[in-house]
Formats: sequence, C-alpha cells, structure tokens
Amino acid sequence: MSQDLLARLTEAKSDSERAWIVTQSLLDALPAELSQMIWAAAIPHWFDGNILAALRPEFATQADELYIKIQSLSFVEVFAERGYNIHELTRKLILDHLWEENKEEFLTLSLRLSEYFQNQDTAEAKIEWLYHLAVTDTDGAGNTIDNYFIDLNNSFRYGEIETLANVLLEQVAANRVNSTIKAIVYYRKGQAEAKSYRSQAALSHYESALVLYREVGSRLGEANTLIGIGDVFQFLGRPKEALSHYESALVLYREVGSRLGEANTLVGIGDVLQFLYRLEEALSHYESALVLYREVGSRLGEATALEAISCVLQLLDRTEEALSQRENALALYREVSSRLGEATALEAIGNVLQFLDRPEETLSNYENAITLYDEIDSHLSQVVSQTLQSQWLSAYIKHRLLRLKPNVSEEDVLHYVIVSLIEAVKSGMEVRHPVTWGKLVADRYINKQYKLSRQSIIVKPRMLEFFGNVHRQELSSAFDTDDTEYLQSQIARLKERDRQIIQWRFFDNLSWSEIAVRLSSKTKPVTEQGARQRGKRALDALRSLYTENIES
Repeated sequence: MSQDLLARLTEAKSDSERAWIVTQSLLDALPAELSQMIWAAAIPHWFDGNILAALRPEFATQADELYIKIQSLSFVEVFAERGYNIHELTRKLILDHLWEENKEEFLTLSLRLSEYFQNQDTAEAKIEWLYHLAVTDTDGAGNTIDNYFIDLNNSFRYGEIETLANVLLEQVAANRVNSTIKAIVYYRKGQAEAKSYRSQAALSHYESALVLYREVGSRLGEANTLIGIGDVFQFLGRPKEALSHYESALVLYREVGSRLGEANTLVGIGDVLQFLYRLEEALSHYESALVLYREVGSRLGEATALEAISCVLQLLDRTEEALSQRENALALYREVSSRLGEATALEAIGNVLQFLDRPEETLSNYENAITLYDEIDSHLSQVVSQTLQSQWLSAYIKHRLLRLKPNVSEEDVLHYVIVSLIEAVKSGMEVRHPVTWGKLVADRYINKQYKLSRQSIIVKPRMLEFFGNVHRQELSSAFDTDDTEYLQSQIARLKERDRQIIQWRFFDNLSWSEIAVRLSSKTKPVTEQGARQRGKRALDALRSLYTENIES
C-alpha cells in the first residue's frame, strides 16, 4: 500500500469515505478502457458481453475481451444463469459517485439499458427495463411503470409486483427518480404488502405515497391511496378510520370525474356502514354505486352492488326485494360467465328461499350451486393434482434449487406454487397448462428467495475487496467472495497461527510489514518476506478446507 493511500485512509472521517478511497484506488489501477467499462457495468444488476456492448457502444468490438477481463476482478461475481455482476457494496459506491459527479453519464448509460432491455421478453428483463426507465425521467415513464404494475396485477403475478416494487425502491432510496415515480412505487409496494397481510408495512408505504401524490397534485393517485389505507383499516377492524379515508377518497374521485372509482368507493363505504349496522345509509350508498356501475357498463360491478343491496334488504326484513336483487345478480354473473359468482348467487338465493319457507325451490338452487362448486373444485383438483404429480416440474425445481441454493426446500416451492394456483383458479383465471404455469411461478419464487439469501450474506468491510484485488492470484484461487459467510466458518477451523494471520491481513487491514512486527519476538525476528510466506501457508490451509468441504 502506498504512503499516500495509507494517509488518505487515515484521514478519512467515515467508513463510507474509506470504502470509496479503496474502491477508487482499485479503479484507478486498471487500464483506462477496463475502468470505464467497470463504471458502466455498475449500472445494471447483472451484465454479459451483449449488455456491455450496449452500455459502451464505443467499445463494442472489444466488449467480449473486456467481459473476460472483468470476470477475473475480485469485486465481480457470478450472477446465476445471466452472467456476472459487480459486488453489491462496490456497485453502490460506484453508482453513488457516478450520480453525484457525472449525472449526465449516469443518465446516458441508463437510457441505453432501458432501450436494450425493453426489447427482451423475460420477466426479469422487463423489470430491469423499468428500473432504468425510472431514472431517465422520459415523458410518460411514470405511466409506463404504473401500467405495467396494473398488467401484473390483472395477470395475478403478485410475486413480480413485489419484485418490481423492491427493485424500483433502490432508485427511490438513492433519490434518482422524480416524485411521481416515487409515489407510484410506494403505492404499489403498499398494495403488495397489503396482499401479504403485512398491514403496518402497507400503511407505512401508503402514507409515503399519499404525501407525494399530494405534493405533485395527483388527485387520482391521492384517491387510490386513500382507498388502500381505508382497506387496511377495515382489515384491521378499525371501521371509523376506514370510513374517514373512504369518504375523503370519494370527494376526490368526484372531483376528477372517475365514475368507476366513485362507484367502488361507495361500495366500500356501504360495507363499513353495514358493519356498523347503519343499514339505511349502507343501502343508499350501494344503490348509488349501482347507478354508476350501470352508467360505466361494469356488469361485474353491477352484480356485486346488487348482492350487497340484497344483503342489507334481508337485514331490514325486506325479503322479497332481497330475493329479486339476488336473481338479478345471478343473471349478470351468467352473462359475464363468472361460474364462481353464479354458484355463490345460487347459494344466496337458496338461503333467502329457505327463509321464505319455499323448500323445493331452496333445494333446487342449492343443488345447482353444489353442481357448480363441484365443477369448480373438480377443475381445481385436476390442475392441482396434475401439478403435484408432475415429475418434470419436481425435477426442474430440484435442478433450480441445486444451482442457486436459496434458503428454501422443494416442499416450500411446491407449496407456494399450489397456493398461487388455487388463488388464480378461484379468481376465475383459466389455467390451461398448469405444469408450465407452475414452472413460471416456481421460477419467480426461487429467484426471489435466491436474491433474498444473497442479500443476507454477512459481508466483511470493503478493505477485504481491496486486498483481495492486490493479491488476487492468491485469494481468488482460495475462495469466492460470494461465499463469505461459509468462508468464515472455515476460517474458524484453522489453526490459531493461520487464523490470526488471515484476521490481521484481510479483516484488520494490516500490511505485511505490520504483520511481521506482530509475529516477531525478541529472539526470533520475522521479516516482511517471512510474513508473506506464512500468509501463503495460511491461505493454502484455508483453500484446502474450503475445497474439501465443497467437494464433499
């Protein structure tokens, strides 16, 4: 280590400042073209030769050669099945400084990647496209991102919604996106949390979104977020707070002219009022919603409102009217081919007829409902059975788990697939190829768990990467920095003298001359070269333990 570098590290006032000094030293020591490519390679979450060529078209003819050279650097690691990536801590340092010192370059590189990934078909590539699009601040970027969230929700791809939200939160946390996109990300993250019953986390993200939507003047965004907050409060059994938020949202929907939003909110208010047993008020809100659903042509919304009206009418002992509304709802469910809606409507009609003491009609409706439920359950049982019994799917999951080694079992993955499958089928989604569908769901779940397990690895200070680069030949052959947590368990098995040298050199950041002083005694001094030799033996011992356990 040069005296100048040592002095700068000594004078640094924070760990982050010291980490950047080390990283900058690494980059400055590289050839110019390789260094420039590293700066660019930090922009995506992963890269291969094609991505590097897209990032730096001026080096397109050298991209493959530079790609090979990059792979040998200590702060570059394998990104399973996609290529390589820069170690997360190094990547963050590079991104932060590039944004602060050369924002124009950052935006240029992000725009190139946005254009590159937009043309890719995989879910991972689409998420990466939106991650870079968010930074470019191009016209309509916010709408594009929000529409993609909506498409994912309509396709029941809830895992991807959370993944996309988490990826975009990186840009939000770094303050690289505008307030509109921040609001969208917080709102969609809140939705994802609410669907997973993480109510407090959902409220926190919704509140953040609400502040931002108000800041940018998005009345529709504000209204949608108030509805989300109201839904969480209703789930938590806090009806008065839910009602307050719904009523605030209703005013906003009326201001912006959103008839469907207004109708949905009226139903939400009606539900709370019914819970509070304010039945006449609930009925009034449901009837107002019904008018709006008919105006906008929402047949399913109309059926939902009719069922709600019928429920209140029964509570008010207006049973014949309740029956009439149930029958109207049944006709609508049949019209839109909602088999589950039809089954529940038949059952509800049977309940009303039973109350009216009309046993034959009651039985007929119950039998028809049971037939439909059986058909739905039969289809569900069939697709679940087909998925569970698929040896190909089981083998595929085992293969993926073996390659990525996330902290989940095959049973965990299958459970997630089956639960997702049941939810999809019951919601009315037609799953024509359940095994293929299950493969896609399993893939997304395993990739998500793999990413989470990578984030949980305990990574030692950035100095390890610096010295790992200086002595790359001896270190890279001993271990892969992606296995730091496992590596530490092997270090603990070393003999005391070897463990001490590893600790001094790679974790306490001592130079070989400093280590030589510590190893020396009054009767037996140790030279710097002697310390290096002992360090080599310690690494050889560590390599032996590491390799032995990996192979076994």
